[in-house]
Parts: sequence; structure tokens; C-alpha cells
Amino acid sequence: MSQPTAAVIGAGVSGLVAAKELLTAGFSVTVYERGSRIGGIWAYSEDPQTPSVMRQTVLNLSTAQMTFSDFPFPKDHPNYASHTAYEDYLESYAQHFDLTRHIILNAPVIAVSHIENGRWVVSSRRGSESQTATYDRLIVAVGQNQVPFFPNTPGKAEFRGKVMHSINYKSHEAFNGKRVLVIGVANSGADVAVDLSGNATRVLLSGRRGIWLLPRLLPFGKPLDHLLTRKTLSYPSWLTDMFMRFISSFMFGRLAKYGLASSIRPTTINPTVNDYLGERLATGRVIAKPDIARLYENEVEFVDGTRETIDAIIFCTGFQRVFPFLPSLAMTGQATRGSPTMSLYKRIIPVEFPTLALVGHIHGLAHSAVAELQARWVARLFSGALTLPTEAHMRREIDDHAAWAMENTHGRISTCEVPAFPYMESLAKDIGCGVNTASLWWSRPGLRKLVIGGTFTPHQYRLFGPGKDMDMAESAIYNVCGVCKNRRWEWLHRLW
Repeated sequence: MSQPTAAVIGAGVSGLVAAKELLTAGFSVTVYERGSRIGGIWAYSEDPQTPSVMRQTVLNLSTAQMTFSDFPFPKDHPNYASHTAYEDYLESYAQHFDLTRHIILNAPVIAVSHIENGRWVVSSRRGSESQTATYDRLIVAVGQNQVPFFPNTPGKAEFRGKVMHSINYKSHEAFNGKRVLVIGVANSGADVAVDLSGNATRVLLSGRRGIWLLPRLLPFGKPLDHLLTRKTLSYPSWLTDMFMRFISSFMFGRLAKYGLASSIRPTTINPTVNDYLGERLATGRVIAKPDIARLYENEVEFVDGTRETIDAIIFCTGFQRVFPFLPSLAMTGQATRGSPTMSLYKRIIPVEFPTLALVGHIHGLAHSAVAELQARWVARLFSGALTLPTEAHMRREIDDHAAWAMENTHGRISTCEVPAFPYMESLAKDIGCGVNTASLWWSRPGLRKLVIGGTFTPHQYRLFGPGKDMDMAESAIYNVCGVCKNRRWEWLHRLW
């Protein structure tokens, strides 16, 4: 019997882990990457036409969350990685699992077509030539940063200054001495505004809604996300809301005086993580403004009637959920930002195409951790270890998710919105790598304490089931929690 084949589109975080899991499952894998390096947007480039993170980007989550479950960060690594350090981590991951020989660089996919027996023909461009190949399975792992979204702002065509999207913003140099309008108050908008604030003449930060501003570090130096444990992640949403409100107001004061107070519950929107925005607002180096009413040749009018003269606009307004190379008949879901989406079972599998999977097309607790569980789930499915339920069951699950999204994300029905921790636990249960704390009570009571009450980390999903590595996972969990493992005292933990 011939070896099954699979194509993976994209060699960023999601594509790398998808390739690794498919190789582990016995597939012959080819990864198509349009860029000249692996890493996706983490492969920083000074070229404004090349999508990447900005020069000053640092991970919003600590390395405890942004690690792959079977490849820990070095023990002495800082809590937060710069984009350079994270790209190095991805390079090391690819080398460690021998992924690089399966990756074709500078090979953008221009089309895929579905043929008999659920197979896929992938057409790619390599230089001036086009090439095609046929595969048994296909994973789309290009992420969500492909097609920038520009809102239909009145007067945009009249504006004569510089206009760009945050995905093409690299650093402040091109805007030194300029009056800049930043549109969007989520993470990218906050990062761009802070980066501009020391060099631009005036920085205006415009948003349609308020934000919940959170720091990376707490006052005593502990990463905020180290407070995430299996216990705290299971708290009722009202209690988590209360805690997030307290942290935001304690660290940054009342955002209402800047017009950035949010009336939306913290757990139903993505928080804005930035250590410096509060200080920039307090000192006037960033000025918060409401939504835009209209643009003019060199001015902007806001909905409160105020006007400002501006030289440049940077749209930090997210991305369209589109994949130009996919067959249009796959796009049957409700439109998001004007573009149709897929109806995805488990946010992964299109009902119409069970041999196609999307990996990493989500917003969750930590993108890499969720994408890895998705990749493990897909590898089990494509290898036959898992089977899909009936079409009726899958459509009910999709409808249930749409109802959840309508209630919890303020109408932003999208394949990418998930309740992070329950979603990860659901995938882990299907894979068979769910955490069984009861079995640790006698054999590893110290580890059991850390799994339940210590910092949550993806390494927990390597303690049990397929692909488990108990010793590696245990050591990584102890390192993340900052605890020295000492077997001599484990008998004492059994009394706790």
C-alpha cells in the first residue's frame, strides 16, 4: 500500500505543527510557503510590501503559553519572546523535527481543485513557472493575516496623505514629525500608536468601541498569564470578568477619561495587551478619539464633531477571512467583514470537504497551543484513528457554535471565535490526550498539584494518550511553574 500524501499551505506556526503531526502519522508531506523563510508573519522583514510583525513586536503571551507541547523553550529563556527570539524558536522546532526538507519556499499556491476520491490538485508558482501536484489530503494553514480589511470610511478616496495597513507597518521612521491617525484599538493599534508616540508630532488613536487594557507583567514581576490555571480557567465568566476589570483599573486607572471605557464584558472580547499605552495616554503622547465620521484631503472628522489635520493613516482593522485559492463552493458560511466564510465542524473541517482541514484559523488562549491541538486532531482524523460523525451532527455543532458566537462575540459570527479552554479540552478528549489528574495522585502527586493549580501550559497535553512523553512534559511543567522537582518530598504532596 502506497504512503498517503498531504499538502500543507503555509509554513508559519500552524503549518509547521501541522506538517510535524502529519509526518508523525505516517504521511508524505509537502509544505508550500510563499515567502523566502519559514515562520509566517514572525519572519520579520523591513520591506513594507512583505507582511510581517513590526520591528518592536514582543509576544503578548508568555512562553509558558506560546510553546509547542513537545518542544519546551530553554529553561533560562525570558518570560516574553521578541519576534526575533520566537522566529528562532520556530526555526529550532523545524530543525529538531526535520521539517525543513519537506518545505518548498518561494512557492505561493495559486489554486487548488477538488477531484475524485476526495483528492486535491495544488497549483503553485515557482519563479516564472507553474507546477501542479496531487495529494490525498490538504491542510490550509496560512493563518488569518492574508488579506487586510479596510472599512468603508466616508471620504477615504479624497484623503491625499499616506495610507497603509498595520500588517505593512514596520517602524516609526517613515512617520517621524508627522501627524498620524491610527484606526483600531485592538493589539495592533495599541502597538503601532505606542511605537509612533515618541517620534510623530501627534498620534490619534481612533476606535469604535472601548477596550479592556491589560499588562503583560503584574507589579511583582509575575507574567499575568501565569495566573491561568486549570482552576482559574474553569471559573464562571462573571468571576473572570470581575478579575479582569480589577487588573485593568488597578494597572491603568479609569479608561473612561480617555473615552476608551468598554461596556462589553471582558470575557466576550479580546483584551488589548500593552504595557505602555496607559502611560502614553496619560501624558498625551497618544490621544484617544472616537469613531470616524468622514475623511477629507488632509483632515479627519470624528463622530463627536471634532476635526484634526493629519498626514497619514494606519488602518489596524484586522483581516478578511478569505482564501482566494480555495474553491468558491466551500464558502457557504455567513459573511464576515463582507466575505463569506466556511462552515467548519470543530472550526476545522468543511462539511462538504472532509479531506480538507483548516488549522490555526482561530482566536484562542494561545494561537500556537490551539493550532497544535487542531493539527493533532486532524492527523488522527486523516490517518483513520478518528472518524467524523454524521453530516446532520456536524451541522448541528456548527449551528450551536454560531449561536454561541452570536451571544458571546456580539454578533461577530466567525469560524475563528472559540471559547478557548473548553475548545482545547474538547479536542484533547477526542485525541485521547486529555489530562487525568486522578491517575497522578499516587504516582506523581507533586505534578498533580501543578497541573491543577499551577500555570496552565500546553505541555499538559503530553502527559497522556497518543504522543505522550511523561518525563519531558513533567520537567517542562516544573520549569514553567518555577518549582524544583524533588522526589523525596512527593509523599508529602499526597497529604494535600
